[in-house]
Amino acid sequence: MESAVELAMETSKVISAVRNQAEAKLNQLEHDEPAETMTTSCRAKERSEPAGTGIEKLAGVLDRRRRCASYC
Repeated sequence: MESAVELAMETSKVISAVRNQAEAKLNQLEHDEPAETMTTSCRAKERSEPAGTGIEKLAGVLDRRRRCASYC
């Protein structure tokens, strides 16, 4: 039982770290890249991108949501 709790806590830490890295990278890109370079609609881009798994998917979803909120 204790190991399951430890695993859950470690997983939560990793997810938080990946989320923070994704947000930092997105903020960097938002400040470096002008908005007019975004030519593809967010919905079409979401459909065309392959779905990741686990943490990669979480980071990708966060990235797409923030991009869509900023540009669409």
